[in-house]
Amino acid sequence: MVERFKRSTVDDTLDVFAGHGLGGMIGMLLTGVYAEDGGWATTGDPSLFIKHLLSMLMVVLFVGLSSFFILRFVDKLIPMRLSEQEEHEGLNRAVHGEAVFKRA
Repeated sequence: MVERFKRSTVDDTLDVFAGHGLGGMIGMLLTGVYAEDGGWATTGDPSLFIKHLLSMLMVVLFVGLSSFFILRFVDKLIPMRLSEQEEHEGLNRAVHGEAVFKRA
């Protein structure tokens, strides 16, 4: 059996955080470093970088907390995860009662 590479326990199948989250954070910080007018690398003044860093931290805190509470609320109304047995059985069979192919 081939083991899958697992970075974390977060279920992010499409790597949305890796693509959009990290890419956006790195871009935001590097804008504060390399901006043509007022960037740390062009003027030697780190104030724009610090503004970007503080803004990014506030956004991360807001998005993290609001997502956590929204997902908790929705999970109480409609469970968002299947049991391990249902996952092993497959979504077609467990949720829809159908089988795409027969198991040998």
